[in-house]
Amino acid sequence: MKKKFALILLSLVCVLVCAIGLAACNTANGTYYLINREGKVEMNTYIKLDGKKWEDNEGFSGTYKIEDEKIPFYMDVFGLPI
Repeated sequence: MKKKFALILLSLVCVLVCAIGLAACNTANGTYYLINREGKVEMNTYIKLDGKKWEDNEGFSGTYKIEDEKIPFYMDVFGLPI
């Protein structure tokens, strides 16, 4: 479970980095894939941004908004150990 959570967190960080570049356009709609340490695209690890909502390949979802050069993601997480 910790590996899965770490992968989700890493995916969100990667998306955030991509989305910062798109913030100037004030749009981030689309599907973004994780790039692993070897530089290969992981097609089974992605996050979809649509309007003000996001969803990942694990079924997690939430909302986001573009604020200047930052994109805060909001997510409810249930059942994960602390």
